[in-house]
Amino acid sequence: MQRSKNIAQLYAKQRKHRRFVLRLPVRVAFSREGVLKKIATITRNVSVGGLLLESADPVPLRTSITLKMDLRSLSGRTISLAAEGRVVRVESSSPHATFAIAVECKRPISEMTDRFSVAC
Repeated sequence: MQRSKNIAQLYAKQRKHRRFVLRLPVRVAFSREGVLKKIATITRNVSVGGLLLESADPVPLRTSITLKMDLRSLSGRTISLAAEGRVVRVESSSPHATFAIAVECKRPISEMTDRFSVAC
C-alpha cells in the first residue's frame, strides 16, 4: 500500500496538468496485429493532457488509441468528445481484476464536429 502511495506522489509531481476525479464511460479503439479492437472503459481521472482509464481488458504499452465519450449537458444535449493518444502506463489491479491505463493525449480532448471522425 505504501509503495502505491509513493508511486502516486511521484506521478503527481511530474504532471503538467491538473487532474479531475471523474467517472465517465469511454470507448477505446486500437489496432493490434492488424485487427481493430474496441473496448469499454471508465475514467478514473481526466486532465487536459490525458486520462487514467479503468478496464477489464489491458491495452499494450505505447499503443496508439482513439477515445470517444458522450456527455449530457445540463440542457439535455449529447456532447461527443474525442481524443487520440498513446498508452504510457498499464498497471494491474488483481483484487478487482482490472487494469489502470494511463493515456497521454496528442491534443486536448475536444468536442467532435464530425460524428464519424473517430471510429470507436
